[in-house]
Amino acid sequence: MRNFKNKKILITGGAGFIGSNLSQKLLTYGSKITIVDKARLNMPNVKSIKWDLSRFIFQDGLKEKFDFIFHLAGNSSASYSILEPVKDSEQNIQNTLMLLEALRKLKKSPLLIYFSSAAVYGISKRIPIKESDPTFPLSPYGVSKLAAEKYVSVYCQNFGVEAVILRPFSVYGPGQKKQVVYDLIKKIQENPKHLEVQDSPARSRDFIFIDDLIDAILLVITKGTSDGDVYNVASGVPSTLGKLVKIISQLEKVSPKVKYLPLKTPFYQERADISKLKALGYKAKVSFFDGLKATKEWIDNDTGNWPS
Repeated sequence: MRNFKNKKILITGGAGFIGSNLSQKLLTYGSKITIVDKARLNMPNVKSIKWDLSRFIFQDGLKEKFDFIFHLAGNSSASYSILEPVKDSEQNIQNTLMLLEALRKLKKSPLLIYFSSAAVYGISKRIPIKESDPTFPLSPYGVSKLAAEKYVSVYCQNFGVEAVILRPFSVYGPGQKKQVVYDLIKKIQENPKHLEVQDSPARSRDFIFIDDLIDAILLVITKGTSDGDVYNVASGVPSTLGKLVKIISQLEKVSPKVKYLPLKTPFYQERADISKLKALGYKAKVSFFDGLKATKEWIDNDTGNWPS
């Protein structure tokens, strides 16, 4: 593992689910962490700047010499992008381009780790999906993430910016206050007798627990290339929506009557080929059951102080 001790690290959008967990992990390695987010992250030994990314760049925040920049800032909701496609574009494309342009002007550019999404694939003709497969996004969100990827790649090729691109699949775990795992746990807790679920029980997703995601991220930037290469980040062990409901019900010790409903928004494929990640030595450590158990326990004990 790369030595992160005393390394200066910037995490944009770092007050959220992935950023806050990533900060906790990097602190154990002795990293010096700065967070830039519209929300403040109250975490010991982390410098939290409550600004949006554009203001941070305008105020010459990048003049501080960072070793790594984890770029998480932006919209992460496909549903929101359908309602507000222009705002989605501004948050995901424009902010990324501003960051790249600022990096281009530095004498020595830090390593940029750009968080894209599995949404860039859309409906793939081949399952599981490889990084080299065609991309046909189904939502403005998928389009904006893919466009930002292309900008990252172009800045690597033309301006010498060093970067890696990550395409996480269905991430879940303690600290997450939205998405399918959290929503289903809360629904079952609120009504243990009846549960309505959008989509088919046979729908398969490649869920990845937050700890495994962070291990994969650090592995990629330690052993992977930095020329804009793309990596799928997933467990490599898909699970169905029906299995998710079954395990949550088991953990909650209830047997709800489940009704599956048609999806309201387009759904992209979520089964990943992680051969590139495995070639670096990656293997998911947390089973689906244990990950869901840890998530449920966190929800049961949530005081409301953890960032969303």
